[in-house]
Amino acid sequence: MGEDAFLEWIPEAFIPHADAAYEQTTRIHLAPSSSLLFFEWIAPGRVASGEAFAYQNLRWELDLRIGGNLIARERFNLKPGDHSLSGLKAAFPKAHYLSLYASGEMTQHWPADAIDQLNSATTLIGHGPLGDGVFVLRALCEDSRSTRRLLHDLRVLLYSAAKIAPPTLGRSIL
Repeated sequence: MGEDAFLEWIPEAFIPHADAAYEQTTRIHLAPSSSLLFFEWIAPGRVASGEAFAYQNLRWELDLRIGGNLIARERFNLKPGDHSLSGLKAAFPKAHYLSLYASGEMTQHWPADAIDQLNSATTLIGHGPLGDGVFVLRALCEDSRSTRRLLHDLRVLLYSAAKIAPPTLGRSIL
């Protein structure tokens, strides 16, 4: 992203089907004056079809650079049947995973206390600064409804804290 650019990325949940083997690599290069809201949402599978964590393997990679400097490098490899899912399943047997990287205008007034208030019996959140004005947030949610609600609430909080009117999305996130 170039100077003074803004990107908001909000995908629908990634829902791995039974026996899926999937790899994803994301590389984000930001100019120092650009702003970012980058969400990722991984579901446990097609839960209603009895396919929670029934995939073979998910490999997720992300590199985030600002002005050429590596700020975040994320790598995980999820394989049902080994220890890689134990953290996801510890709180919720069919946990949804939500992550967020934010930078620029969206982090000038990071609403830490308000984000902490979003923790609940169905949502566990951790967040903090990485450096160079980048913040990261990780959440485990009990189900798709609690994840969708969290995504909506985070978006409202972050735009409000930045004193920026949120753009109208082509679809509803609620």
